[in-house]
Amino acid sequence: MTRNTRSGLTGTAMIVAVFTAVMTAPFAGAQDPAQDSMKATVTDAVYGAFTVAVETDLPAPPAEVFDALTGDISGWWDHSFMDRPARFFIEAKPGGGFWEYFDDAGTEGVRHGVVTAVWRNKKLVYQGQLGFLGTGAGLTITYDLAPSEKGTLLKVTAAYAGQEEDGWRAALASVWEHFILTRFTPYIEAGCHKTAPCTAFAPPEEN
Repeated sequence: MTRNTRSGLTGTAMIVAVFTAVMTAPFAGAQDPAQDSMKATVTDAVYGAFTVAVETDLPAPPAEVFDALTGDISGWWDHSFMDRPARFFIEAKPGGGFWEYFDDAGTEGVRHGVVTAVWRNKKLVYQGQLGFLGTGAGLTITYDLAPSEKGTLLKVTAAYAGQEEDGWRAALASVWEHFILTRFTPYIEAGCHKTAPCTAFAPPEEN
């Protein structure tokens, strides 16, 4: 270890001393009485962890189900920050994004998650906040696909960890039941992943 011959402090000790001096010295702004009332707000957060799982047996082979779960998912995924996103898709590759683009150029929008693992037609894993934007929360979503007599058994697991508030567990369970049982299942059953327009969902009522 090097030694500073002028001060008698080792290099490491000097770094610690300088860091301590900087962190304990009063900030320049604190010397202004006008800023005394400007305080940072600190709020305690409750943290928790839980898992939600949903299963469905679908009348389509795993390859078709996998393709419907990825790529353009705007045909069945109906929760978004924008009423009509320009593009809404999942890139089925390691490091790929779960993207919601507000404009055609993709200069505004949200990356809901990042794909961390792909076994095509078998498994997809992605991580992100998925609606909890701005909170200390994270989700790991796993799609497991297996051949079944009907076609494909799909199991979706949402593992949550982070900041938690009352009602979030029930809300997350309800959301994934909606996505998989109310939206994706009839989407596949009606063959909407192969033909357009989709007849699985009733058109919105006109005002």
